[in-house]
Amino acid sequence: MLLSLFPTYPYAPVVVTFVWALLVGVASYFLVFRLPVFAKLVEFPLALPFVSVPAMIFSFLMGFMASAAWQNIALAHSSLIAESTAIDRLISIPLEPPEMKQASIARLKSYLHDVLHYEWMQYFNERQSLPAEQALDALEADAWKANAMWRADSPGSGTAAVVTAAYINALDNLRIARQQRLTLGLQGDLSVKWILALALAFISAVTVAAVHRENRYKAKVALTLFCAGAWIAFCMVALHIYPYRGPQAISPSMLEHLVWPTSQQ
Repeated sequence: MLLSLFPTYPYAPVVVTFVWALLVGVASYFLVFRLPVFAKLVEFPLALPFVSVPAMIFSFLMGFMASAAWQNIALAHSSLIAESTAIDRLISIPLEPPEMKQASIARLKSYLHDVLHYEWMQYFNERQSLPAEQALDALEADAWKANAMWRADSPGSGTAAVVTAAYINALDNLRIARQQRLTLGLQGDLSVKWILALALAFISAVTVAAVHRENRYKAKVALTLFCAGAWIAFCMVALHIYPYRGPQAISPSMLEHLVWPTSQQ
């Protein structure tokens, strides 16, 4: 709903929410001053406490959406840290024989390439990459294969179990972090929430204009101030509710730094 018209423009939410606020103000003004049903408000004005109710409900809804946006950003940072830590751990765990370690590094390099170039940069974490998923499955298969080889060479040694457990644990952490990242990216366009927010903003704007029905100039000033505030509220939420889009999108720099270690082994 926000980004479908400008999928790659980082400031698309600013443009779209400005259009929303403008339409809300214009529509509410013409509704109040053109429909005959509002003409009687000159003689029978609305009670002032009633006017504040829709605006308060609108403020509460925007507050809830802002809270969800900040939570998304915090979770996105946490998943990035967990994903990079898990990959760093997988790089450092020793696997025997050396050919198995080289194969593991190659698969991690392939995973990083697909995650950075497709999931992150091309699809903004809104779509998962099948090669990345296959790389994770291959890493797990390699770990069990290395464990079987160790047990065959040294039946009484506990090293194989320790190393395999550490490797599988790091791999599970990597899967969980990746799924959390993709879940945050695949949250959709939140159409229902935005429609409710727009409806409440429109009702609030109508009440603001209705209170000043006796004076067009006062109504224009009040509507301008209210719609400007609504636009800022829309912008604050829209710019942050999608953690991987927009001018303040989270950067995959922690994953990019891991490309060099995988290339040196």
